[in-house]
Amino acid sequence: MLYGTVKWGFSAYDSNLAMARNYVNPIIGEMPIQNINPLDVELFYRELRKTRPVSVNNRKPKTECLPSATINKIHILLGCAFSKAVDWQIISRNHFLYANVPEYKSQQRDLWTMETIKKALDCCRDPQLYLAMNISIACSARLGEISGCTWNDVFISEDDIACGNAHIVFHKQLQRANRNALAEIEKRMKTVR
Repeated sequence: MLYGTVKWGFSAYDSNLAMARNYVNPIIGEMPIQNINPLDVELFYRELRKTRPVSVNNRKPKTECLPSATINKIHILLGCAFSKAVDWQIISRNHFLYANVPEYKSQQRDLWTMETIKKALDCCRDPQLYLAMNISIACSARLGEISGCTWNDVFISEDDIACGNAHIVFHKQLQRANRNALAEIEKRMKTVR
């Protein structure tokens, strides 16, 4: 996770650490990475297909076995980790690049139609939520960006409006972070500097 502490945000770090702790370490965590061969990788994925999902935040898993989407995320994580191990000359080949992973097709979320947007805004009675919804829709801003927005990011003076230059700049964002992930990333950032 050395690479991740520098490259990942808090949420990605926490999520990837949990995947490694819950699904990778119990199966191949004790194996030295230099000893992992293509057969080990195939057996690892076969075992993952039979693994029961871990309960997260007291929510029971929806499936008996790990969904293909989770196995795909683990595959991406290990593919990156082993590619970095090749870069660092710890191993000579990344066997995860050629693994047989269950097929997974990501599903795109449906976009709101103008009718849906109008109905949502018409039903909203909270003025702050109404403003946040408008900013989200008009600026394609995410919740963290809207929550992190302060008045010095908003340019709506009469002059800005008159010359068609009214705008919002999203320099920062608010996000939830696990304290352990935050501490680990901050510790690593200090050693990198």
